Amino acid sequence: MADMTCVACGSPETRFSFVKKTRAGSYEIRHCRRCRSAYVWPRPPEAEMERYYRDDAYARRSDESSGAGDDAYHPTGMADARRMVGRCRRLTPGTEFLDIGAGFGEFSRAAREFGFHVEACEPNPNARRAFRDRNGFEPDASMFDAHYASRRVGRFDVIFLSHVLEHTTDPAAFIALLPAVLRTAGLVAVAVPHFGSALSRLQGRNDVFISPPEHLNFFSRSGLIRLFERHGFCLEGLATVSKVPRGKYEQRIRIPLVRTAAWRGLYAGLSFWNLFGRGMVINAYFRKGPDRA
Repeated sequence: MADMTCVACGSPETRFSFVKKTRAGSYEIRHCRRCRSAYVWPRPPEAEMERYYRDDAYARRSDESSGAGDDAYHPTGMADARRMVGRCRRLTPGTEFLDIGAGFGEFSRAAREFGFHVEACEPNPNARRAFRDRNGFEPDASMFDAHYASRRVGRFDVIFLSHVLEHTTDPAAFIALLPAVLRTAGLVAVAVPHFGSALSRLQGRNDVFISPPEHLNFFSRSGLIRLFERHGFCLEGLATVSKVPRGKYEQRIRIPLVRTAAWRGLYAGLSFWNLFGRGMVINAYFRKGPDRA
């Protein structure tokens, strides 16, 4: 990106919003007036971000600890994975599945349970080890880029992007690679933090998902839809979901009945906002357009 146009909808109607300070430094956050998404500006070099994600210190967890982390939330990571992959299974008869940025392998494991043939890529060595323990094979160590895509033209029925797009330095360039890798009428399933959720609006600048340099892009619903429409995709379905850090409540509240009531109440409150499309995470499904190679 050579200018400050919105990374989601491409609009030039963006403005400075605030500076986010993290342990890694200070980052300017710009806001799009048209689609209400936001992003970090200036963009860090892609090579710098690749080093960041390949670093052994990133995702320093074992399969055992990643599983414990999943269980500390409600719904768990595997529950989320089965729900989303099950939706993919209903939306496509094809079986070839690509899990990009596969992490610890929950979604690949769920895809295999639903009968998909899975290929995965994950640049981080710690995540790959946990993935291998969970799935019995190790994902490709490559980043998803033009070279990776050129070797897999027309191979997949489903591409899965779980919490990937918020990390990319150029979301539009990333999405532009997907049609060539997909088969006719192929599907892309996406999960991203929702910039515009009830919780995000309540937190404002302290939104937990505004965490550069790890997260660079903060998508609204309309911004995410526009990003895919710009590259010939059609929306098949969109919903928002919310998660509760159940483990934190269980640690802080010692009385079992009170503890259970507390996290159930919080989850019910957050789930209420899902009814209005204001949940914490966007889950969306996009179909490759018929005019795309």
